[in-house]
Amino acid sequence: MSAFGIDQLEFPPGREGPEHDHKADGQEEVYAIVKGVGTIRVDGEEHELRPGQFVFLSPESPRVPGIGMSLDLRRAPTITTSLVDGLPRAPK
Repeated sequence: MSAFGIDQLEFPPGREGPEHDHKADGQEEVYAIVKGVGTIRVDGEEHELRPGQFVFLSPESPRVPGIGMSLDLRRAPTITTSLVDGLPRAPK
């Protein structure tokens, strides 16, 4: 790994992050779900998120994080994730 960062993201009920990928910069991501529930859409497929889960995302995979799952969005918990991202080390 040539570089990495750690971010904490919080998505309120019913809110989602922007669809994006990291093809241009080669950044890999790992989402660690800290609290709350939700889904992440990766390559057009939705996956449930719960505390204690980790999600690895390759640079090429389009993703939309933080999609709320509760039918009553006024009572849905905020989903909190820690995001570890980095750039792979170039082969020598």
